Amino acid sequence: MNKIIAALGVLSGALVLLLLGTTAQAKPAPAPQPYTLGQEIVVADGESGQGGTSQYVSLTATCPTGKVVTGGGHVAEHLENQSAPQPLPETSYPDSPSSWTVRFTPNPYTGTIPLRVYAVCVNAGAPTG
Repeated sequence: MNKIIAALGVLSGALVLLLLGTTAQAKPAPAPQPYTLGQEIVVADGESGQGGTSQYVSLTATCPTGKVVTGGGHVAEHLENQSAPQPLPETSYPDSPSSWTVRFTPNPYTGTIPLRVYAVCVNAGAPTG
């Protein structure tokens, strides 16, 4: 008799689990919201030092408030019919969480050369990987 009662107890427990399992429905997880990186390229324009001097020039491109820098670069205008090299970037680096700086070597030409520095900016807190 004890075996019958024990078997009925196991069966009733299984029936309860079965009923609970069929009535409880799992809700799907909410879809993740897309994150907007808000990528923006900021430019700083300037000129080399006067040609023939030993003047180095640094230019800094700064991201708007609420954005951080993820990279940067530069352009030095190419001058036609010049045999001497252009001003070269001596260093190119993020000098703060929100700005990119490039330091150019002295200008070997007469006059000045247009220079441009870029900063690639994204929203602060944006996933980067």
